[in-house]
Amino acid sequence: MALLDLTVVKEMIERDKITSRELVAGVAHEIRNPLAGIMTTAETLIEQFEPNDAKREYLERIITEINRMNKFLIRFFAFARPQKPQKTMASIPKIIDHLFALEAQNITRNNITVIKEYQPALPDVMLDEAQTSQVLLNLIINSIQAMPKGGQLIVRVISNSAKSPEPAAIQIDVIDSGVGINPNDLKNVFKPFYTTKAKGVGLGLSVSRQIINEHQGSIDVSSIPGHGTTFTVSLPLDE
Repeated sequence: MALLDLTVVKEMIERDKITSRELVAGVAHEIRNPLAGIMTTAETLIEQFEPNDAKREYLERIITEINRMNKFLIRFFAFARPQKPQKTMASIPKIIDHLFALEAQNITRNNITVIKEYQPALPDVMLDEAQTSQVLLNLIINSIQAMPKGGQLIVRVISNSAKSPEPAAIQIDVIDSGVGINPNDLKNVFKPFYTTKAKGVGLGLSVSRQIINEHQGSIDVSSIPGHGTTFTVSLPLDE
């Protein structure tokens, strides 16, 4: 059996209804330690072969797959054992500007036009900047991947603080003109381990929802197949 079979993990959750803490302990014991040992062995062995040796290529594949597994474990631990937000006052537009700078090459390579629509004089928000950046970066990357032939990505940030009696909040809309999401998939996008991507693990949006919930906010999605998708994040201004 493969080192980690996501189907088995899903069945464990459904069959036994085990807690996240128990699941984390099992995964850490059964996978993380032997995975580290395999990585150390592969990295040691690879130095014994010349660059053009076929055996070196096999070891490189092993190391690549171990790194992929490690990335999954990081996401999995974030899902099963979420960290409490460490909140400070921060500017949502500044966070978004920084994320777009990080993804600038990816955006250009995919022929995507970015439009930023920031309401003037937006108030800062009490939030965990690292966690919020993780959520928004995940949404931006998802949008880029939904437009393989190029398109338009709009990020709109508005405040309803002047509206009453609604609770004061910052709303962030991430809107793409991509392929959209099938209605049957749309209702499941926030479920853990649910993915339509060939190499996806289905934890990015479930972790994002957990993070936003910990901020007493909300995250929702709407989509029209063939026309695009909108993710809406709402974060409270008053706590």
